[in-house]
Amino acid sequence: MNNQEDKDVKEFLEKTHTILNRSTDFLYNKRGAIQKLKDIQSGYMVKNGIRVPFGKHRFLYELYDLVVLRSYSDLFNQVFNNIDNVITAFSLRPLQEIGIIKIDILFGSELSGEEKKRFSLNDQLTDFISMSQDQYRQDFLKLYEEENQYLKAPEDSFFKEIYDMYSKGRFELDFKDLKKSRNNLNTVTNNLRQKITGSPFLEDKSDRLKLLHSVWSHLLHGNPIMLEMILNNKISWRTKYWVEAMLWMTGLNVLWRLKPHIDDKDLLAEIDNLFTKRETIWNKLMEGWESRKSSA
Repeated sequence: MNNQEDKDVKEFLEKTHTILNRSTDFLYNKRGAIQKLKDIQSGYMVKNGIRVPFGKHRFLYELYDLVVLRSYSDLFNQVFNNIDNVITAFSLRPLQEIGIIKIDILFGSELSGEEKKRFSLNDQLTDFISMSQDQYRQDFLKLYEEENQYLKAPEDSFFKEIYDMYSKGRFELDFKDLKKSRNNLNTVTNNLRQKITGSPFLEDKSDRLKLLHSVWSHLLHGNPIMLEMILNNKISWRTKYWVEAMLWMTGLNVLWRLKPHIDDKDLLAEIDNLFTKRETIWNKLMEGWESRKSSA
């Protein structure tokens, strides 16, 4: 990739993140999340004219899609700003899991509100029991009590066992319990994803994701050859291309999912304008990859 092509790719990704931030802020304001954020910070909210305690677990649950969206936007920003650091290769998995898997479920049009609640509840309860602090145990107990009607077997019976155990003051979970919880979550996630049609620029060119999935899978399992490749200064340039490709795919996928939820004409026009350039930028990215690979 020559200097101009590199500049074009960086400008495109920077513009993508700017629009992501604006879209996230727009949806937060549209849903009244800013006020709810102030409520949770104060610890109280007004309900039916009465000032009552407002638990953090409720804020997370009721606005879970926006919390996930904000976490993706923040991750995108950190990765983009540190893109020359080879360690960003370890961000490939969370970028894909949040920017494609979770965003597709939470913002896709194919799933019902109840199905999205089921996913959010499973995801949060699983996270709560994975953390050992008492605050998260209490959050688990409260959220399960209030929302367990959205769970189905076998996840409900599993979480009920954990609920009963926590209620009796027993908090030590076995590794097999955490693994079972993750397996249940994966089953719920995979079943819901089968109902979702992928974004056209990913669905029609699935090889784009397969390559990067292979990379992060090897990293996740500590493949020493892949680690050496990333850390070797002579070939570490590959990491930058992998990360830029993942930012391109996930950033555009998120915006694709957000479009139906945005009714700001100017913001929608910016998203559409960005999409007209997507294939040109992808081609520049791939041309740079091939050029660098052939000269390495």
